[in-house]
Amino acid sequence: MRQPEYLMFEAIATLELGERPFLHEQGQYIGRGTVVGLSVEDDRWTLKFRDLEKLDKRTGVWEPDAQFLEDGENTFGGMVSPTTFESLLGGMISVHGYASIIHIAPHCENPWVDIDWPELDAFEGGPLDLTGLSKREQKKRLKRRKRR
Repeated sequence: MRQPEYLMFEAIATLELGERPFLHEQGQYIGRGTVVGLSVEDDRWTLKFRDLEKLDKRTGVWEPDAQFLEDGENTFGGMVSPTTFESLLGGMISVHGYASIIHIAPHCENPWVDIDWPELDAFEGGPLDLTGLSKREQKKRLKRRKRR
């Protein structure tokens, strides 16, 4: 099993995180959107984002999250610790804090289908969704997944 690789903010600051897709989980809440930027001041981090949608777990459908402004400056934030920023395989970065996790993925044309998101990839439309595939395609997809 791979040991976690934690990053200092200086390493994160050198990355261009704007316009990357993100997935946010906190308790029963699951949201996704687009990163505008990430900053650290004193001992707090702030992630600015836009286009937030939340998952309705009853229906499995993503819908706009009305509690966040459409065109406003929306943020998540927390305290910085040595385990706040984690580098994951495939260029993904996770931000940890207050029983929440935010996965920031690399730029991608169709991130909600093409990226194997941690902890959420069993929902409809993700890479683990085998609905509608032939048995042959299902086997090929499962083989690829096992090799990762």
